[in-house]
Parts: sequence; C-alpha cells; structure tokens
Amino acid sequence: MTPDDADHTSARPQTLFRALAFRDFRIVWSAQILSELGDWAARVALAVLVYDRTHSKVLTAAVTAAGLLPWVGIGQALAALGDRLPRRNVMVVADLVRAVAFFAMTSVRPAWALLTLAFVAACATPPFEAARAAAIPEAVSEEGYGDALTLSNITYQAVLVLGYLFGGGLVAVLGPKTALTVNAGTFAASAALLTMLSVGRVGRSAEGIRASLGAAFRTIFSDPYLRRAAAIATICSSCAIVGEALVAVYVRENLPAAGDGAIGILAASIPAGTITASLLVRRRGEHADLLRASALVVILGSVGGIIWFLITPPNYWAAAAFFSIGITFALTIPAYAVIGTRLPEESRATTFGLLQGMLLGGQALGSIAGGGLAVAVGAGPATAFALFPALGYALYAFVVPPGGRAARA
Repeated sequence: MTPDDADHTSARPQTLFRALAFRDFRIVWSAQILSELGDWAARVALAVLVYDRTHSKVLTAAVTAAGLLPWVGIGQALAALGDRLPRRNVMVVADLVRAVAFFAMTSVRPAWALLTLAFVAACATPPFEAARAAAIPEAVSEEGYGDALTLSNITYQAVLVLGYLFGGGLVAVLGPKTALTVNAGTFAASAALLTMLSVGRVGRSAEGIRASLGAAFRTIFSDPYLRRAAAIATICSSCAIVGEALVAVYVRENLPAAGDGAIGILAASIPAGTITASLLVRRRGEHADLLRASALVVILGSVGGIIWFLITPPNYWAAAAFFSIGITFALTIPAYAVIGTRLPEESRATTFGLLQGMLLGGQALGSIAGGGLAVAVGAGPATAFALFPALGYALYAFVVPPGGRAARA
C-alpha cells in the first residue's frame, strides 16, 4: 500500500501523524474513532438506564461485564474470523450488528433484556478489533507500522475521554434512550466508511478456527515475554477496571448533587490519566525493560488510586482518584510494544483476539467482583481495595524478569 501524498521510500516518519498519509489507514483510523466513540458513550448511557430502573449496583456493574464477557470463549472464535475471512467485510458486519443492537435497546425495558442486547453488541467487538489490528500492517508501509500502531493506541484513549464526555452529555441533555440512538448512528457511519477500504478484501488463513486458536495459545505461552505481558495486562487491568465499572454508583453515593454530567467527567478522567502516562512511559528498548516500565506505571497508578479513594476526595477532586486509575492502564503501551514485535504475522488476528480475551475476560470478572464488593463497603473503598492485588503483582514483575534472572530479550 502506498500513501497518497508521501514517498514511502523516504526516511523514517518523524511524527505519528505521518501514518495518516496512507489512505486505507485514514479510513481504518476514522472508523476506529466512530466505533469506539459509540461504544464508550453507549456504556455511560446504558449504565445510567440500568441503574435508574433497578437501583442495583451489581446490575449496573454488569453493564461493563456484559461488554467484556464475549471476549472469553466465543470472542476468540469470532476474532479468528479476521484471519479466515476478508477483514473489511468482518469489520463492516460487526459495526452493523452493533448499530442494530444499540438501537433495539431504546425499545426494551427489562434490565435482563438490556444486558442481553449489550452482550450481543459486544460479541461483534472481538472480530472488529482483531480484524482492525490485523489490517493495519496491510494499510501502511513497513516503516510506518510503528507510528500507525502508536497513533491507534493513543486515539483509543482519547476516544475514551470523548466517549465518556459525549455519553455523559447526551444523557444529561437528551436522556439515555436518545443517547443510545445517537450511538447506534456512529456504528452505522463507521460501517459506511469501511466499505471504501481497498485492503482486507481476501482471507489470509485456510486453517480451521480450532487449529488457529491452538497455534495462538502455544505462541503466547511458549514465550516468557508474551506470558509476562499477558499476565501483567490481565491481572492489573482486571483490578483497575473496578473503578471504571462503578463510576455511576460512585457519583450517586458521593456526589448526588452533581448530576449525571459528573459521571461523564469522572469517567473521562480515567483515559485522561492513561493518555498522560502513555506520553511519558517508555515505548522502545529491550523487552525486559519495557515490561518493567509496564509494572512501574501500575505501581504509580495503584498507589495514587488507593490513597485517593480511601480518603474519599470532596466534589470534583474525585477526578484525581479516577485519573490515578487511568495511569495504570498505560501499562499496555510498553507491553503491546513487546507483543507487537513477537506475534507471527500469519496469525496476528487470532493471537490478538486470544490476548484481548484474556485481558477483557479478566476485566469482566473484575467488574462483577467489584460490584459485589461495593455492596458491602461502598464504591470508593471497593475501588481502593481492588487495586491492592494489582500493586502486588506489579511489584513482583518489576523485580523479577520474565523467564528468570538470566533471561534477556
């Protein structure tokens, strides 16, 4: 693939935005923004809708869990479609499924029906994200891949901020039902964009889904660096996700006078912390050093989060507590730099899907456990207590290198 206005035989791109010189990457990147904006805004709207109807902390936390559970089991099988089928078609169909599911939420009332539709919509996310990740190397030159990957990761976090603010604003102004309708439209717009892709029109693998998953599993667990990257991402993010899952409950318990707009502001503080830490965290170097960098940001974010949530900060100082949680999620920048250079190209979508399944499946379980803990101690203390296991594992990962002290990247 060649860029429209750039000579891809030139020197290494000097800025992240040079990746946008490639037409197909611009399309994938724009579709990413629309799809992820709709996804995160919908979580805010759906969480408010479920809590207002049920006043259940567990069911409200289950909104996040429903969005993550499809990555466990069925998500891996669906992600493998990104290697077997044309990646463009996989992404288009996935967006259309989500558009229909979120629009249908405006017409149902029982909480179980809303959560079922949330699960159906979430089942389209693994194939979309796996196909998107696997299509990026096709959309840019080899030298532009690193910039494209980094830009995609930073965009993901920026869209979280906008998505939460967008969702919170829509809910506050128009109500959760109208917000869900608008969110459905973002998925439809993304699908329309992706039909213009010139890459991803053919499948890449003739292997069966079961064989592909087996190969991906062996790839991860036979490599000590991939094992460590998967472990730190899964364990630590599963603990940090509790705060995100309980934002709506936290506001209702601690900031009742602030209104629903505060939900979006506090939720947006999480990716704001991630973006800030991502700009500072190490992204290049030996793989052992990159994994230690992942552990370090978890240590810093966890300590800050534990302190802030235990003192229950007043008013919008609570944003600092959620900002601290966001710092921990910056672990993915150095960890994915390790993962991206160690995954085999021919099974990239399947292996990515399996890794994401471990990550998001853990987050789903963490969300449910956090909801149960919040019933007993409240949303703030539950978030603080959940960060202690993340801190413990991060300290271990910072001190002990992958594969033992003799191992090197």
